[in-house]
Amino acid sequence: MGHVQTSRVIPADRNALYAFLADLQNVPEQLGGRIEVEFPRTPPALRPQAEFEAVLTRFHVTVRVVARIEEAVAGERIAYRQLSGFFREWRHLMILDEHGPAQSRLTDIVEFTMPGGLLGSLVDDLIVKSDVGRTLEFRAAKIVEHFERAPRAPSDPSVAGDAR
Repeated sequence: MGHVQTSRVIPADRNALYAFLADLQNVPEQLGGRIEVEFPRTPPALRPQAEFEAVLTRFHVTVRVVARIEEAVAGERIAYRQLSGFFREWRHLMILDEHGPAQSRLTDIVEFTMPGGLLGSLVDDLIVKSDVGRTLEFRAAKIVEHFERAPRAPSDPSVAGDAR
């Protein structure tokens, strides 16, 4: 089983970060440029046991993925599991921690199993594990860009020149 963990500080408080992550329609923005994501149907609101379907395309290969939300704790964590798709097993846990004023640390933990038995394990060791890590880092960088572009409220103490 593959295991990948990454962490990144995001310039947003936990509630704003959670709201962005919890809106599954933001996934194409998070992965765009690396993996193209389309939803055949509007994804459901994030709640435990909700299922969603996505069509992922990378390197001209398209895979239909069905996943189920396992956990959704506002401002704290989100976890989902792949029910069908490319991997034999895939679980993604996102943990949000406060990290100073108007900042959060996003920790992604992915555990997966490749199909294909021994050959799949070899491909995992040689290619997939590092690619999953790079994809998570890419996604975190896109999330940072999103919040750096977002206007901040005038009462936000991290806004320069905020007079009180």
